[in-house]
Amino acid sequence: LLETAINGALCASDLVLFVMFFAMQAAPLYLLIRCFGGEGRERAATRAGVAVLISAALLLTGFLLVVVHSSAHSSDLTDLANAGALTGPVAAAGFWLVFTAFAIGFVIVPVHTWVIDATATASSGVAAVVAGVLVRLSGYGMIRFALGLFPAQAQRFGSALLVLAVLSALWGVLLTLAQTTLRRMAAAVSIGQMSLVLLAVAAPNSISLDGAVLQLVAGGLSSALLLLLCGAIEGRTRNAPLARLGGLAAQAPRLGGFWVFACLAAVGAPLLAGFSAELMLFSGVFSVHPYATVFVMASTAVSTAALIWSAQRVFLGPAREEFARVRDTTALELAYLWPLVLFLVAFGLLAGRVVPVIGAGLVRIAASLGGPQ
Repeated sequence: LLETAINGALCASDLVLFVMFFAMQAAPLYLLIRCFGGEGRERAATRAGVAVLISAALLLTGFLLVVVHSSAHSSDLTDLANAGALTGPVAAAGFWLVFTAFAIGFVIVPVHTWVIDATATASSGVAAVVAGVLVRLSGYGMIRFALGLFPAQAQRFGSALLVLAVLSALWGVLLTLAQTTLRRMAAAVSIGQMSLVLLAVAAPNSISLDGAVLQLVAGGLSSALLLLLCGAIEGRTRNAPLARLGGLAAQAPRLGGFWVFACLAAVGAPLLAGFSAELMLFSGVFSVHPYATVFVMASTAVSTAALIWSAQRVFLGPAREEFARVRDTTALELAYLWPLVLFLVAFGLLAGRVVPVIGAGLVRIAASLGGPQ
C-alpha cells in the first residue's frame, strides 16, 4: 500500500490525484511503525500519521485555490501550465500552503522532529523507506508544485527560503554532533542533505535544480544504506550507544567497509552520486547567494567530520570483549546492501547521462523561472 501511494504520487499529473496518493501514505506508515517499531513506537507512529494528514490537508487547500482561481478551472497540470501562473495574494497564499505542506516532510527546521522520531523508532527497513523515499517525495513535490505552480512567488520569497535553508543546515550539524546513537545520527544527516535541496529551491536555475533532483536520488540511496547498516549494527550490539561501541572491524570487516562507503556516499565523495549532485547544486547557487552557499558547504564539511568520526568510534580501536561474538554480514544483508552500493557508484560514474534526462523534466519549470531551456 505504501509503495502504491509513492508510485501513484510520482505518476500523478493531476493535483487531486496527487493529494489522494500523498494522503494514502498515512495508514501504511502508521501501521509499519506501530507494529514493527521499537520503544516509543506508539507516539512516533501517531506523529508520523498526523504529519502526513496535515500535509495532505494543506496541499488540498492550496491546490483548490489554484483550481478555483486559475482561468483553466482544471486540476490537470497541462491545463494549468497553458493557463499561466497565478498572481496576487491568492498566489502568495497558495505558495505558502503548498510549501508548508511539503516542508513538514522535507526535514526543514522546526517541523523536522517527527521524521527524526520515526526514523529512530521504526525498524531499520521502514526507517530506510522513511528517510530514503518519503522525505525525498516531499522534495520532489517541492520542486514540481511549489516551483512549478508558483514560480513568481518562489522568486519573491527566495530570501525567506534561503534563511530556512541556512538554519536547517546549522541545526542539522548541531543535531548530528549531539546524537548518542548511530540511528539518530544517520537521521540527523538527512537534515543537512535536504537543506542543500532547499538552497537550490531558494535560488532556482537549471543547474541548481538539476543538482537538487540528483541530490534527492543520491541522498535517498545513501540514507537508506546508512540506516540499513545501523539496523545491522544495532542487532549485533543490542542497541548499544556510541560511547560503548568500538573495535567491530576485527569481527565484522565487511560491515565496517560498507559503513565507510556509506559515510563517503553521504558526504559526496568523488566518483559517487552525491559528488556530482553537490557540484552542480553549489555551482548553480553560488552565483546568486555566495555567502549562504559557503556557509552550507562549511556545514556539510562538519557533518562529514561527524560521520567519519562515527566510523572511527564504532569500527576502529581495540576489540571489546562484549562484542567478541559479533558476526559479519550475512548473505541476506549482502543481497540488499550491494545493489545500493552499485546504484551509488553508477549514478556517480554515469552522471553525464543522467543529468540530461533530469534536465528534460525540468524544462517547463526552468522556463517559468526565466532560466535557460
